[in-house]
This record gives sequence, C-alpha cells and structure tokens, in this order.
Amino acid sequence: MDLSSTLIGLAASAAIFAWANWRQRRERDKIPGEVSLLPLTLIQMAAIVAIVVLAGHLISLATGVTFHGRMNY
Repeated sequence: MDLSSTLIGLAASAAIFAWANWRQRRERDKIPGEVSLLPLTLIQMAAIVAIVVLAGHLISLATGVTFHGRMNY
C-alpha cells in the first residue's frame, strides 16, 4: 500500500466508526428488548482495529522503518 491508499483507508475507517457511533447513540423507537439487526458495537471494534493497523502502517511509511514485531527471525 502506498501513502494515498493508506490515508484513504484510514479516513474510510474513521468515517465508518463515526457513523456506527452516531447510529449507536441515537434514540430508538423500538420495542424494549428488541434486538438490532446490525451489530454496531462489532462494527465500531472492527473500525478501531483497522484505524490502529493503518496508523501503524502510516508511521512505517513516514519513517521508512518496517516493524518486525517481537519475533525477529
């Protein structure tokens, strides 16, 4: 991935997180106990994971140093 696709993915993940957060917080006109068909909390968690991974990749692109992790083989 190059810089532009990383930034686009980061912005898209942030937008998906913001949308899911907005939908989660709005007042519902539902019957008490009714389950939502769209798991917004799971969508928020997946978006946060994508944001963290893409931010790490963005740092790697900016510094030019690749991250090898704990197990350096």
